[in-house]
Amino acid sequence: AIADNGDGIFDSAVFMEANSFAGGLEAEAEAVGTSTGTNIVYEQCPDGSFIFTRPPGLDNSQPLSIDFGISGTATPGDDYEPFANFVTIPAGQNSVILPVNIYPDAIIEGTETIILNLNNPCSCSASEVIMEIQEITPLEASLDDVTICGSGNVDLTPTVVGGLGTFTYQWSNGSSNPTITVSPSMPTVYTVTVTDECMTTDTASATVVVTAPPTAEIDGSEIVC
Repeated sequence: AIADNGDGIFDSAVFMEANSFAGGLEAEAEAVGTSTGTNIVYEQCPDGSFIFTRPPGLDNSQPLSIDFGISGTATPGDDYEPFANFVTIPAGQNSVILPVNIYPDAIIEGTETIILNLNNPCSCSASEVIMEIQEITPLEASLDDVTICGSGNVDLTPTVVGGLGTFTYQWSNGSSNPTITVSPSMPTVYTVTVTDECMTTDTASATVVVTAPPTAEIDGSEIVC
């Protein structure tokens, strides 16, 4: 700063380096659950994060530090792994990801929240970002035992409840289809492992019992005219 106090008229000026001050610019943040595409994350699905982004058009040649308050109904240490109340977007980058490790506590608690209140310099209001934590019905797969006669065949399809999203299948005979058709020559156990989008798995087995086909015998004699 330069000032002139040699006369009755006080003149002053302030000189600042280019890009050294950003007035009223707010960093942006959002809560993301990869499996849902929304701000909802699941206890059994370790894919939640907060994404912090520089304001559009802001020069990225310098690191940008972002402070925030942490609140919400979820308890750090019980419901999720505690994390620091600040992040830094490195120089040359426009965003940074803060992973959130949600603990699967197996307690039915309803929807819980993690709330970040961004402390934006030169802004009169804080930006609130909410992550919702929900529970998933546990993944369960089941198969029923079946009986076939002789050289017959049968389709095996597991019943799947709970879990999240699209399921994948891995059978003990090497198939990855939801349904397999089998025709064993002797009693055989077939096992399938079902995996959901959160990489939760459950395994089910069924025994295919093979019985001999019935035989018929004709006794006696008959004269047909």
